[in-house]
Parts: sequence; structure tokens; C-alpha cells
Amino acid sequence: MHSPSLESDESVILAMQDIVANAVRSDVILTSNRLIIGESEPDTVHTEDIPFESIGPVVVGEDAISEPTITLSIIPQDGQTRTIELVFFQRPGLQRKGECDQLVAKLKEHITPSLVQAPRSALFPPVQVAGAELGTSMPINKRTAPRSSHSRAPSLLEALLDRIPLMAFPALLVIFVAVVGGGVTYVKIQQELPMGHSGPAAISPITTGATGSSLAVNPPAVQQAPAPQVIPQTTAPEVKIPQSGVWVRVQYAGRFIGSVGARGVFKQVNATGDQFYQVSARDDIVEVSIEKQDGSNDPLAVEVYQDGTLVQKSSTSKPSGTIDLHANLKS
Repeated sequence: MHSPSLESDESVILAMQDIVANAVRSDVILTSNRLIIGESEPDTVHTEDIPFESIGPVVVGEDAISEPTITLSIIPQDGQTRTIELVFFQRPGLQRKGECDQLVAKLKEHITPSLVQAPRSALFPPVQVAGAELGTSMPINKRTAPRSSHSRAPSLLEALLDRIPLMAFPALLVIFVAVVGGGVTYVKIQQELPMGHSGPAAISPITTGATGSSLAVNPPAVQQAPAPQVIPQTTAPEVKIPQSGVWVRVQYAGRFIGSVGARGVFKQVNATGDQFYQVSARDDIVEVSIEKQDGSNDPLAVEVYQDGTLVQKSSTSKPSGTIDLHANLKS
């Protein structure tokens, strides 16, 4: 990045190099009036000036391989809030936590102190409990204990039995025996009928009384249940990993965007499903930054392969989650 033009009342406080800003290797300059982020390549002139009043919460953390990170929330006066993640790229034997802490300390002097290292409550607002005022938590000693299994509500049958007089039980027993006996007799008659004679002609009229009048008994038609449908099992086709070169595999059911590359050369990706991206690298560091474009809990997975061998992988199921992966291919 070229040296920035400074105002007459502006001075440089910190200048740092070899920092990955949203998957792009950049230089960071902190002045007395602003934060400047520019690409490290000498032939690029893309820089971004961020006034202190546009910087929101600043969160300090680490990525998947324990590299120090600073996440800046940019809140412009007109426009949508966005984030910039600064990754202090580390090499073997070079620890950069001190540089990260130094930049955070200087930012703290120029922006609202409460916005640096924002507490978890600022990122995840508390859930209001019914009956409690907003911003307060429900006392433990007033929470309702779970109902014991021995204190269950009475069933419908128990409630009906409590309302039936004791003297009515013999009559109910007679009715119950008559119903059950009639059902058993009907099932026995159906079993004794010859095959193919299930209908009105299968039962002879029953003669009643001295007059000899007959009463035809028509049993209900028996319906056969339809045969269950057999759904053939299908297996997903096996995905073959390329056996030569360096490849980045991204798997997500929804849409994702990001960048894939090495040595400062990145390819912008915007796709869905299971995708492979080839990277022109051999003994370099492959840098991948992928972000979900929806709020689902579906897993997002990123894998880096070299000559068919898995080098590094990472995954997340967080809604709108992001994966920043740095795979070192050096032996």
C-alpha cells in the first residue's frame, strides 16, 4: 500500500503489515483521525478510510488455528452495518498477539471504551422471561419447579369412574359382557363362513317366534387394507477427490460466498451445494474465507486437499456463520 496523504493536523500512530483483512492480505495504518486498510500488493491502490465515529463494537479473539483476530463493526451514517475481520497472520516462531493487543489499546484511546472487547450480552441480548421486567433475570428461588410424575392430572376414565354411583356397577358389567360376547360371536361366524361367501347370501334367515317370520342378518363388508408401497432406497453418488494439485472443497446446502486463493491471488466464489476450487499453489499457504448467506443451522464445511490428501478442514452450523481457514502446505 502506498503511503497515505495526511491532513495538516493528522499523524501516524501505528503501521502494521501482513494482516489478512476479510481474506485479503493488507496493511493497516492507524492515524490520529482514522483507520486505513489497504491491500499489500504494490500494484494495487485500493484502500479504505474508516473514521473513528464509524467504528462500532470491537471484538478480540482467535481463529481456528489460534491466530489473533480483531473483528470491527462498521456502522456508517447511511448504509448497512458490516464487519471487517483482521487476522494477524503468524509464521512458525512468530507470535503476533502483542501487535494485536497494541492495536486494540490504541483504538481504545480514540473510540468509545465500552465498544472494545464487547461483552457477550452486547452481541446476544438477554431473553425476557414472562413476568420479569426487561433487563432483569428471573430469581432462581422463584422459578417454578418441574411437576412431579406422581402428581399427574387424573385421566378421563378416572374422572368418569368417580362420578358413577357404586350401585350402577353391576348393570354396567352386564352391558359390557353383552357387548364383548356379541363381538366374539360375530367374529366366530365370520371365521366359519366358506371362502368366497362373505355377503348377504352367506347367512340364512333366522326364524323368530311362532309366526315363522324371518329376519335377514347382513354383516358389514370386510375391507382389505391396501398393500404397503415399497420405496426403493437410493444412495448418494460417491464424490471423487482430485488426485493431483491443490483443491478447496466447499459443502453447504444453501448459498455461500467468499474467496479462495494463495499468495495474494484470490478467486471470488458464489455458489451452493458441493463445489471444488483449484488453487495454484505448492509450498504456500492456502487462504479460504466462506460465509453463509442465510440463517439456517445447516452445516457449512471447508476442506483443503493436496494430491488427494486432506490437509485441513473446518465446519460450522451457526446461522450466517463464517469459516476463515489458512492451510499451510509447506512440508
